[in-house]
Amino acid sequence: MTDIHRTSNGTSSKSTSKAAKDEVSEYKMEIVWGNVLAHCVLHAIALYGLTDAVAWKSNNSIFTWARDHRAHHKFTDTNADPHNAKRGFFFSHIGWLMVKKHPDVIKRGGGIDCSDLLNDPVVYYQHK
Repeated sequence: MTDIHRTSNGTSSKSTSKAAKDEVSEYKMEIVWGNVLAHCVLHAIALYGLTDAVAWKSNNSIFTWARDHRAHHKFTDTNADPHNAKRGFFFSHIGWLMVKKHPDVIKRGGGIDCSDLLNDPVVYYQHK
């Protein structure tokens, strides 16, 4: 039996035995896109976890974070909001960590009741 095969340079060749057929046939790699996507997602999660751990170390105390979070919800999109979205996308996500707080954040944030936080011994100790 005679078979016609394509070689790597694009020409045709005839083979008459099964051994010759196996030598000529080439393996074509196929990408499994599901696996590629899964690995990308897992690596992104791992990278986010590492950056989040670093950011956690550089942030303020639990008390300060909770007070600012309460101010963010109470004074949304005003100068008293620590992550004021009106100051831009970058500021509201990362930039607010890189600059001093607006005077309104300090003034109005200081008036938020956080007595429940200070009654928690872990929060109290970590803040001091």
